Amino acid sequence: MDFLKQLIGEKSSELVAGLVEKTGFTAEQAEKFVPAATGSVVEAAQKVENLDPSNLGHATQSIMDKIDISALAQQVGIDKQLAQSGLTALLPNLLQSLQEKAGALGGLASMFGKGGDMLGGIGKMFGK
Repeated sequence: MDFLKQLIGEKSSELVAGLVEKTGFTAEQAEKFVPAATGSVVEAAQKVENLDPSNLGHATQSIMDKIDISALAQQVGIDKQLAQSGLTALLPNLLQSLQEKAGALGGLASMFGKGGDMLGGIGKMFGK
């Protein structure tokens, strides 16, 4: 999970605050949700074929379609509807944060790797 913390880095508190403001999460729920959702996003992105990181709208929907929202909700201890709301609010900001993080590393495409293998690209970047 260390590499997930590095991915969201200093944006974590901003992402948590956004969830509290926009979705009805408590601060405690949001603090648990952000890293769990980040992990789910990374896993889902790996499953998306032909993921186009230059089109954040399409990438967002493609990734959302691959996330097991029920499992994420259960992992964090919230209901499925709140998890859905949280992902809807968080995912565009999370992808933007990933894109910003990738800027110094040659772009988001390098994180996703060939064939949408984002997890492999991220794992290599963070030594996992």
